[in-house]
Amino acid sequence: MSLDLNTESYVTVEEANSLIANYFTSTNPLRTKWSGLSESDKESLLRHSCRAINSLKLDGKRKFPGQVLEFPREKSGVCGVGYRLFVSQYGDNSLNGSTPADGGLSEAKLAQVVNACYASYFDSASLEQIGNNIKGLTSKKVGPIAETYYNPQSNTYNRDVQKGIYTKEVYSILVSWVCESRLGL
Repeated sequence: MSLDLNTESYVTVEEANSLIANYFTSTNPLRTKWSGLSESDKESLLRHSCRAINSLKLDGKRKFPGQVLEFPREKSGVCGVGYRLFVSQYGDNSLNGSTPADGGLSEAKLAQVVNACYASYFDSASLEQIGNNIKGLTSKKVGPIAETYYNPQSNTYNRDVQKGIYTKEVYSILVSWVCESRLGL
């Protein structure tokens, strides 16, 4: 079954293969692992990755009425704040809350593919540990076994990072869209 664009994925498998070829070097183990997967495995990973990205708390709103996926988007200001900063013509126009022409779709595509690529490389136990590390595993004890995770009342560690995102690289790709209040980055 092929991916249904704009309802369950931002990219096709062919686009994902192209993005991976452009983003990772030919000797990168992530790219090698991805290349060895079947089409159906790639589709499953891309679906899962798209769901994870769509569940992030994002700045702005969906661009079109009835749009199923979160991207493309329109920015409403700096992470939901309804005002625009004054920026001169010589300043950085990205500070004024303006929306890129594609509404962040290119970033969403790359983030989906990178996340799916990481998910393909690690086994399920490793992915769970990676998620814990991103969320903020603060301490681990061997005997008797004890783990301490991020405390929401404390601002010392990253706030609730979404399950299904396997690398901070995804957040860095989507940095202009993910609300700072969600991650504390």
